[in-house]
Amino acid sequence: MQEYNQECERLEAQIKNAELKIKDKKSEKEELERKLEDILTQYNLIQADLKNHHHELNLIILNIQQKKSELEKSSSAISVIRNELRTLESRLQELTNKRLSIAIRRSQLESDMRKIKEELNSLLSLDFPDIPIEEIEEVENELRGELNELEKINQLAPQQYEEIIGNYKLRSQRIREIEEERDEILRFISWIESEKKKVFMNTFNKVSESFEKFFFMLTDGQAWLKLEDLEDPFSKGVEMILRFPGKSARSARSASGGEKSVAAVALLLALQGLTPAEFYIFDEVDAHMDIQYSIRLAELFEEMSKKTQIIVISLKDVIAEKADQLVGVYNKSSESRVVKMTIDEVMNYE
Repeated sequence: MQEYNQECERLEAQIKNAELKIKDKKSEKEELERKLEDILTQYNLIQADLKNHHHELNLIILNIQQKKSELEKSSSAISVIRNELRTLESRLQELTNKRLSIAIRRSQLESDMRKIKEELNSLLSLDFPDIPIEEIEEVENELRGELNELEKINQLAPQQYEEIIGNYKLRSQRIREIEEERDEILRFISWIESEKKKVFMNTFNKVSESFEKFFFMLTDGQAWLKLEDLEDPFSKGVEMILRFPGKSARSARSASGGEKSVAAVALLLALQGLTPAEFYIFDEVDAHMDIQYSIRLAELFEEMSKKTQIIVISLKDVIAEKADQLVGVYNKSSESRVVKMTIDEVMNYE
């Protein structure tokens, strides 16, 4: 009977202990659900922020396209006006030459008329009865008629000249305005390209420095990012240069699978530094790593977990040993079962 009572007391104690654990787990579950809700809220805010940035970027790209279209139209308009100006200049030169030619011809005719009058007066004084006065007057009238025609042409020339000069000035002013608009568009495009490159280079340098730091923490080696075209970084790609301890520097392309895994994780951690998140999930990132790098990675995750939550899927003990809580998944009776334990519980269980 005494043994029965003791067994009952032991079972009751276990039940109470289990109830306390259940209560703790419920509290833990509620806390995790709350954190998850906060994370989802943060995630939605980040998504909304990303959409806004994408929208702003699309507006800038659209603005650049519009400015380029305006630039093409302005260049075409300048070309048309330049052709018109060349035509006007040619016509102006033609009229100027014609005006000069008419002035010379008029001067010659006036000179000829004076000479003819002098000769006529001289001949009249000699008394040639065989030359009728009518013929002389007819010749004089013909010369005067030709002179009058020249005067009519000469009167139109200044008017045409002023019209052409006026059109020339208007076209020249329009060309200056279009060229100013074109220069303004070119300055705007140049500023956009400069700002884009500046933002990219600042981000690139931050990621490269962070990549070098994480790579050193994992390997004691050196690594950096290298632009394939420094002058025009958007035209080509980015190369990872790795120098593991005791080895020469080389491109990540020629590294082994395990070395590439280390470099990839270092780069991933460097990138997340730009926009830190509330939690991270790593799915067997250590699968191809050598054991010494996996140990370093576990230590790094442990340090990072002080500021953020980290979920790691791994088959290696060195990773599990640094975990605050272990979650195991196994199959039983065609069903997936989940068990949660701390590392201390695992050690005591063994």
